[in-house]
Amino acid sequence: MATFQALGLNLAVGSGILTATLLAFSAAVHWEFNDKVAPRTWARPREVIKNVLPSPWYGIAWIPWTLSLSYKQLLDGIPGTGTRKKGWSGNLLKCNLDGIIVIKFHAMCLKVAIFATVLCMVLILPINISAECDPEISGPDICKNITQLTNFETTTLAHIPPMDYVEGRPDGKERRFTSTYIADSLERYFWTSPGTTWRLFIIVIVSWAIFVYTCSKFNDLLTGYLRQRLS
Repeated sequence: MATFQALGLNLAVGSGILTATLLAFSAAVHWEFNDKVAPRTWARPREVIKNVLPSPWYGIAWIPWTLSLSYKQLLDGIPGTGTRKKGWSGNLLKCNLDGIIVIKFHAMCLKVAIFATVLCMVLILPINISAECDPEISGPDICKNITQLTNFETTTLAHIPPMDYVEGRPDGKERRFTSTYIADSLERYFWTSPGTTWRLFIIVIVSWAIFVYTCSKFNDLLTGYLRQRLS
């Protein structure tokens, strides 16, 4: 079962590999191993990569630089990547439209990931962690299962009691109406456990916000592509 301890080990190993990779990239740019970093620049002056990445932190500097590139720069040529005078003169490095779309698509995915991460950290995570189970509403078995969740699982949807309504019976047994009895159980659940109801509604709203934001960014990407393709 997933725990923060197990995830912490994976995070530590992954962070170490990422750091080593970024340091290796920085070293390759610093020592001008252009054939290992960007083969297209091998026949050009060795300074071309440093011309576009002025920061000594090359392992990180390439990320904001790549995100800032416009369609015009990529199609017309990137200044500093020429064939003469240490890259400041001659034919510039260019990128075709298909390559540009790949770059823009990765940039879009990064924006969506950041947007979703912020919403989930600010809204979804506190909602999941603070959820409580009432045995009189959800039943003792369900609440018992929730108390046995791992520290990681308490941050997920599993920590929110399922949307079931429990009604006592004369014989002392429990009768549970699930979502198949919408006309009865859903209406009653709104009034018996509003704390769980609004949590689920917020999760749905956040999901739709991420969906709408993703569609908006994809529409911008597609519009830009078609505009360049038809121009």
